[in-house]
Amino acid sequence: MATLLQKANDIVRVLDSSVDTFFEALPASEKKLYSEILSLIKELKVTKGNIAVSVTNIRLINKLRPLIENVLQRNKHLKDVGAFIKTYDTVTKAQNEYFSLIASKFKPPKLLKEVKKQAINETIDGLTERGLGNVVTDELTQILKQNIESGGSYAKFTEQLRESILGTPDEDGIMARNSRTFVTDTLNQYSATYSKTITDDLGLVWYQYVGSLITTSREFCIHLVGKRYVHESEITGIINGKIDGEKVSLAGLIPDTTKDNFPILRGGYNCRHQMLAVSEATVPKKVRIELYEKQGIEFDEDGFAV
Repeated sequence: MATLLQKANDIVRVLDSSVDTFFEALPASEKKLYSEILSLIKELKVTKGNIAVSVTNIRLINKLRPLIENVLQRNKHLKDVGAFIKTYDTVTKAQNEYFSLIASKFKPPKLLKEVKKQAINETIDGLTERGLGNVVTDELTQILKQNIESGGSYAKFTEQLRESILGTPDEDGIMARNSRTFVTDTLNQYSATYSKTITDDLGLVWYQYVGSLITTSREFCIHLVGKRYVHESEITGIINGKIDGEKVSLAGLIPDTTKDNFPILRGGYNCRHQMLAVSEATVPKKVRIELYEKQGIEFDEDGFAV
């Protein structure tokens, strides 16, 4: 039978793999967008290698938005978004399996169906023309406008567009760059909201902070992953930068993170860690006693709060 930690790692793996798979698919859409933009800018009037400052050229900017929307509405991109949306079902199933190990008669609160529905709608809006489309359009419109109005070099202009749309060895392409935080946070916060709702329903007060660490992991998350077990009484200190008496940086935390929403917002923007509730019995006795003694919480001889 799977352990609670194994199920927690399953949740993290589902979240990480789904986000990674979505971004692996984006370059194909970015290449299509670049191809469409190249066709558009071929209509520009150029004089001696520089873009002519003319009414005709400026009017081309108006053609940009419908072109971008068309790319985002194509079957390829919509198919990628649709595949990503299915992750919400997988995460929901994994969360239910996790909490079933804690409470044998566990049933997810009905509220969670609405939470899931809203998260899916938000994701669809954010990854299609309403969200991503507007951001991409604004960025490319600004590039076009600056170069057309200044009569800049056509060669430098096309290189700027190429780097903006397709990216560089050090930077994502335009669609990935403008959706990475949104995609990561929307899915991970859905999972965390699902977990927090059940946690409150079951009256659990202990958590485990789980997820892998990478070279860019924040100091804050490194400390919490190492600590692993967190009691609700510690959260106020944690969001004020104190973890087990050590001062840590709060860089990356989302503004207005509070004791109540921390299990949802966790390490902040782009955080892929999860803070999942556990039963008191799951927490090692030594960890429980140390915390209870420090916080002045009464406990019995077995190290359980009374």
